[in-house]
Formats: sequence, structure tokens, C-alpha cells
Amino acid sequence: MSNDGLELLYRVRTTLHDGTPVPDSFQHIASQAYYANKGDTIELNTEFYVFAVGTYAIERELKYKEEYCYLPDSMWLTYNQDLRPTDYNSDSYTFKENAYYKICFKRSDGADVQPSDVEHIKSAFSITGGIRTKHPTAEGMKTYFIEEADRVIQRWRSKLVNKGDGDIFSLIILTDTHNVLNGTWADTEKNIRHVSEQIALDGIVHLGDLTDGIVSKKRTLQLADEVVNGLKSCNIPVFLALGNHDSNYFFNNPEHISIEEQAKLYLNREKPYYCVDSGSMRMFFLSAYDNNRKLRYGYCDAQINWIETLLHETPDGMDIMVFSHDAPLAKLDYWSDEIYNGEKMANILEAHNVQKKNIIAFMHGHTHADKIYRELSYPIVSIANNKCEDFSCYKPDGSVTQKRSFCDATQDLWDILLFDKSTKGLELVRFGAGNDRSVR
Repeated sequence: MSNDGLELLYRVRTTLHDGTPVPDSFQHIASQAYYANKGDTIELNTEFYVFAVGTYAIERELKYKEEYCYLPDSMWLTYNQDLRPTDYNSDSYTFKENAYYKICFKRSDGADVQPSDVEHIKSAFSITGGIRTKHPTAEGMKTYFIEEADRVIQRWRSKLVNKGDGDIFSLIILTDTHNVLNGTWADTEKNIRHVSEQIALDGIVHLGDLTDGIVSKKRTLQLADEVVNGLKSCNIPVFLALGNHDSNYFFNNPEHISIEEQAKLYLNREKPYYCVDSGSMRMFFLSAYDNNRKLRYGYCDAQINWIETLLHETPDGMDIMVFSHDAPLAKLDYWSDEIYNGEKMANILEAHNVQKKNIIAFMHGHTHADKIYRELSYPIVSIANNKCEDFSCYKPDGSVTQKRSFCDATQDLWDILLFDKSTKGLELVRFGAGNDRSVR
């Protein structure tokens, strides 16, 4: 029996009607959500505390897909409404079915909990099988994803007809995974790994918002690591741009992750923006959000100077792609009336491209929609969200929200980017919801 990995939330309780966490509940300590197998038993080897258990089924409600719905505990589960005030006791608890669960603890004497109670509960708590952060899933791909992968691979290969291997630069590109407990990332990971084994790729790019950024820093990093490590398991280079949710600030979350911490934790770099050369392709990865600025979306002055210098120093014959979570222009972002240094960033790129004509595209996420903006000398391309979500409100004018469904190919969404170096043609081959796009 073990309590390794147990995370307890101080002065938090679980609501009776929907199972969500409520802060400032002075008599309660709640656990994060974990998974138990049928027959697992919880024991609390002390009489100083009592506890009650609430369970959750793995069914996903349609609201997670159809509504602007960031849940405060970042999990897509159906609450069984089985935690009752009369259930609190110190007896052992055995699970009758496989289920996710949360535990609420109180002091036996009815007093307000103190910080020391957290460690006392941890030392007395145990569960057979240990702490599990997620339920096991089948190892193989689902049939409808195998069929979609076959179609995507054939479309990718058809675009390579009469082209030499050295003429193509290719990336998988995805964004806005918003990984949650019992979300759809496990399927996406298998799909990307399968396709990456069948085609030649120069890397994988994630454009930010790995998670919702709502829960504790510890759980957010667990969810983020699932995405990053899943991509790295493909054994090809992985590149990330930081998103606004990656700062863990949503719903006034007190456990913010600073921009400096994000650079180290997510990018393993000192700065949140960087440049990578891959053969004759120069890739800029920008940092488009800082929770500490008055204008949170945008590009700091140092970043503007940095990219202007590197653009000037880019050798002749190199092509350029720019990757950012957010677009540089406020009209391409529903949530922003102004983007700090956005116009300056766009103009610096425009001035360079008018002279050199080597910027292939500016690629971004954030809008949860597809769009190609063509009013500059280089296209600004929005990639729709990997998260299985299809509400059409809060989107920039002219963008397309792709229709999604759980448990068919449209549950997933990401692109294979192909750049033909000889013709300067750029193609996006879509896996899942949406269509292929030509970017000229």
C-alpha cells in the first residue's frame, strides 16, 4: 500500500453537485483526482481525521466539446454525485468499480484544518495499487484513426511525386492541446507517433497551450509532460512555442509560472524565444505572452531587437519560418484589442521579406480556428486547436471552426507541413478535422 504522489489541496472541498473544487473551505482538505481499480482499498491509519470519497466515470460530456469550458480541475469526467456529508468516517473504503476519485478530509474534532494537517494525513493515508494519475488505455490505435492515418500518408506521398528528397522540408505542427485528465491526448500521441514512423520529418512543432493552466503547478507540469514526452517519443526534434495558458494563470490561479520558469521548464532554455537552423531553414520561435505585462499579449522590446538582428544576419539562401502562439496583429486575435509590439513585429518581418523574399510563413495557434491572412508579403497562418472543441464564438472574422466529434477521426486535429524548397510552395496536410490547405 502506498501514498507516493498524493497531492492534497489545503482548505479545499469538493462540491456535492458537480465534484468541482471550492477554495476557502476552512474545515476541508481535498485530494486531486486519481484513478483506482475495482478492489483497491483506501485506509487512513489515524482517528484524528475522517474522509469521504467521490467517484467519477470516464464518460465525457458534450459540454467539454461544445462550450467555452475550462474546468477548474482540468478533467473531463462525469461525476457520480456520490460524496455525501453523512459519509465522513475513518473506516477503510473499497472501490466497487474502476473509477476516478477525489477524497475530502476533515478533522474528527470539527476544528479548522491547519497546514500541519496536510502532512499528517499524507503520513496516515494509503491505497492498494498506489496513486494512479490516469486510467490505462489500449496500446493500439483505434480503427478510425488507422484509416485516417493511411489517407494522410497517401496524400503526403502524392505531393512528393517528381520531387527529390532534398527538395522538401517537412514538420508535424499542432497547437492548443489543452491536455486534461481523461482528455484526448493519448489518442493524438499514438496517431502522431504512427505517422512519424511512416514519413520523413524534420521535426515536430507545438505552438503552445500544452494544458489549461488552471490547476496546481505540480499537476499542470504532469499534464504538460504527458504532451512533451509523448512528442519526444517519436525520436525526432521537438520545438515548442510558449502559449498564454502555459503560465498557469487561468481563474486567478495563485501558482503562476513566470516567463523565466516557463523557458526553463518547457524549453530547457534561458530565454522564452529562440532560433533554430535546420539545414537551409531558419526557424524563429517567439514568446507572445507575459502575464506580468500590462499588455499581456505581445513581444517584449528585447525580443524585437533580437529578431531584427538575426533577420539581418540570416545568410543568403536560407528560408525563414516564424512560429508563435499568438498572431502579431490584434485583428487576428479575438481576445486582444492591442498586441504589444505586434505591429512592430509584423512590420520588421514585412520590411525584411520585401527585400529578401525568404519568409515562408508566420504560423500561430491561440484562436482555436483555421485562417490564412494574405494582406502582407508573407502569409500569417492560423492552425486550429488539437483540443477536441468546436464552439464557434470568440473567433476572429473570417476564421473557420472545424466540426469535431468524440470517437471518430475528427476528434483529432494537426497538420503535416511540407515546404518545397525548389518552388517555394507550402502545403498543409490535415490529420483529422478539416481540410488540406495550400499556402502561397
